[in-house]
Amino acid sequence: MHKRIVALLSLLALLGVAFAQEDTTVDAEVTEQGAEVVVAVEAAPGVEFDTTQFVGAALPFPASLHYGIKDVQLFGAEPDLRFRFSGNLFTSRLGVGVDALFDIATLEENIQLYGGPSLDLGTIFPVQPSFAFAGFLGGEYRFNREIGFFAEIGTGIQFPFTLDPRGALGFNYHF
Repeated sequence: MHKRIVALLSLLALLGVAFAQEDTTVDAEVTEQGAEVVVAVEAAPGVEFDTTQFVGAALPFPASLHYGIKDVQLFGAEPDLRFRFSGNLFTSRLGVGVDALFDIATLEENIQLYGGPSLDLGTIFPVQPSFAFAGFLGGEYRFNREIGFFAEIGTGIQFPFTLDPRGALGFNYHF
């Protein structure tokens, strides 16, 4: 009993010191191994953005509503891949798309640079089917854990053969 009380007081003291420091996230785990109690505390600097999904909207080109999934792990690689599924409105067509987002760099603690390919299927008004493949670069500023603002630029090819420029500003709600 005495060991548990000491372990609990130690844990509370470590958490109090850690929360007194600015921009620190603390993970603590208390386990009991036989007759002794083990307290493991891991402190990591920075802001914790541990969301795994997001929804958002972007304007002007293309105007879109999207849903995304983060930390997708394919073929045993690091889980840094994100997929974004979207409904798009271009000037002359409606479409649905899927984007693969790869992290390029992290600036500061809350700015993420990313890039990747995009595949869109849709219709050109009035009914002609279309297919577009594009690449893009973007950056997202995470205002807080839930809200992020982003900007993207890119270009691609739309079939039938036309240039498919892209540029959008938008927001994401992370959950």
